[in-house]
Amino acid sequence: MRIAIAADDDMINRYFLDSKWFLLYDVEGQEVTRELKVPSLGEGQEALIRALADYRANVLICGGLSGSARASLGEAGILAFGGIIGKPDTAIHALLTGTLQADPDAACAGESCSGSCGEESCKNCQFKN
Repeated sequence: MRIAIAADDDMINRYFLDSKWFLLYDVEGQEVTRELKVPSLGEGQEALIRALADYRANVLICGGLSGSARASLGEAGILAFGGIIGKPDTAIHALLTGTLQADPDAACAGESCSGSCGEESCKNCQFKN
């Protein structure tokens, strides 16, 4: 299995469409056998999903994720865990131990935002300064 994490430096990206890099983890059983940092190969939803498919990712871990991106990822055969924040290694460990808690509503929803959208206009987002 290959897990991709939308991350820059040492933190999961706050929003999928901001991804400039993906961290790829090859996993066999419960063991990470290889880690790579690769470029996202473009901008925009279609380019990012195409890059993940080209990298043969089976799973994506990211921050905020729109409904259309989630649907397109599903069509590409990529299982998405959105609304995840923090360090990539922590997320990988949680996924492999079955404790990763994805937020299906991680995209901005105004007053009902989960706190992970990163939108400047969102009153609930934890990423605002």
